[in-house]
Amino acid sequence: MRYRPFGRTGIAVSAFSLTLSGDEDRKAGDWLSLVHAALEHGVNAFELMRPSSALLSGFAEGIAAVRRTLLFVALRADPDMPGNRLDGWVSEVVAAGGLGEINMLTLDADSPEFEEALGAALRLKDINLVRRLGVAGPGEMLEGHAEDPLFDALVMPFGLMSGWRDRNLVRTALARQMAVMAYDSCPAHLTEQVKADAKQAKGGWFKKAEPLAASGSHAFLQSTFGWTAEQICVAHVLTEPAITTVQMPVKNLKHLESLAEAPERNLPAQISAQIEMAHFAQERTARTRARDKRRA
Repeated sequence: MRYRPFGRTGIAVSAFSLTLSGDEDRKAGDWLSLVHAALEHGVNAFELMRPSSALLSGFAEGIAAVRRTLLFVALRADPDMPGNRLDGWVSEVVAAGGLGEINMLTLDADSPEFEEALGAALRLKDINLVRRLGVAGPGEMLEGHAEDPLFDALVMPFGLMSGWRDRNLVRTALARQMAVMAYDSCPAHLTEQVKADAKQAKGGWFKKAEPLAASGSHAFLQSTFGWTAEQICVAHVLTEPAITTVQMPVKNLKHLESLAEAPERNLPAQISAQIEMAHFAQERTARTRARDKRRA
């Protein structure tokens, strides 16, 4: 595993970090096995989302033998939770998870409770229950927060399809020495389109193959030897030096192992060119659609 600095804090976090959601139907023992496996692969950064009692129990046992200062544990606030309940909820999570403190509390920028939740988060910082604050959401919603000294990190979607606006935001954060945590780096709709493009290029019993059908698309995600689509997505995001870590959930231990390998690997030389071709094709399609819409 490779590690990157978390902004100006002096903390180093794993380039791949694990998102753990209490919405998943896992028992405490399953969470324990997953956390142990993540630690064995060098993952030291975790984000807890809507943590269930089973998740907190398994997580607490999983990190019990690890010195707490070596771990970075973030907690995502539920965007629908009333701000006046945030203080008590965070205290309960810290106690149940045996955490001592939360390294970063992340607020959703589009939460209707944002202002009240921010006030509660600042109170939690004052009593050292929360060390840092992050703000999450699409790039266009974070632009105003990139200059806000109250926040230490931007948590945003960032991947193969990210455009110039998101990249400029990442560089703004870098200039401020803010951490940038990427999520949704390989969205489901992209991988579904990739499978469709690959099928069209391959053809079938009653359909002629179209080898150029995948040209300018993301079909290479399925056809690059020795790489999975998600590994390519993770490795590509990490070519941006301003990205601190890539956050992803995992389905099982094998999935975890596959994703944890990605930061250690160098992308094949042709991938960068294929990504640029896909970007160009998308932009051309968008311009064509906009022109046709104006003419209609």
